[in-house]
Amino acid sequence: MQSDKTDKLGRLLDISSRSTRVLPQSSFQDHSVPVGTEFFIDVKVAGKVVKVKTQLIGYLDGQYLIVTTPKINGQNIRYGDHQTLVVRYLMHGSIYGFQTSVLRVLGPPFSLTFLKCPDRIEEFSLRRAPRIQVMIPFEREGGDPEKEWITNLSEGGALLQMGSAPDLGDEFTISFNLPNGQQVKDLLVTTKRAEISTERAMVGVAFVSQPEKKQVILDYLQMLVNSMGDSSQP
Repeated sequence: MQSDKTDKLGRLLDISSRSTRVLPQSSFQDHSVPVGTEFFIDVKVAGKVVKVKTQLIGYLDGQYLIVTTPKINGQNIRYGDHQTLVVRYLMHGSIYGFQTSVLRVLGPPFSLTFLKCPDRIEEFSLRRAPRIQVMIPFEREGGDPEKEWITNLSEGGALLQMGSAPDLGDEFTISFNLPNGQQVKDLLVTTKRAEISTERAMVGVAFVSQPEKKQVILDYLQMLVNSMGDSSQP
């Protein structure tokens, strides 16, 4: 179960480079990352890269960050000297990431890790519509909700599994219930692309501007990212 959650977290945080921008060079302090922010670190354990959760405790701008030392199976991770790490964190609707290295580790009872202060931070914006895998049935006029599914979802569009493909540019409405209980009713979409096989059609659609309905979807995606943050704790 823990492994499944960690895999999901990995898919969420590994955002396509097409939605990435490098923030203007400035100090870490200028990015206003609050103490207590949860960090997710890629670290190699037993030859496999896993994602673990830690927390920002403090920093000396331009020199180091202080974070809690993550645990796996109740044991502190053992970093190698000057080990290189990739760190990501969620803030203000975006995922940020940077590369750093381990400067020093303090053992129990402190269990703290000193990381090199980053000189480059990248932003992976949820508002630039990365796709998150889901399996949500939807309803539409003339469709079959037991056979038609939303297979991935973003703020701006979705990939639909359908019995037959509409023409490119066609508009239609879909209704569905998000796993958090929120209902999205009569969301207007337009067909952007389609891949058709003998058994099904995979149809990429964009949401036609309906800000209040798109916000419900964005709120769910952000909640999903936040909920996955607990997966790294044993």
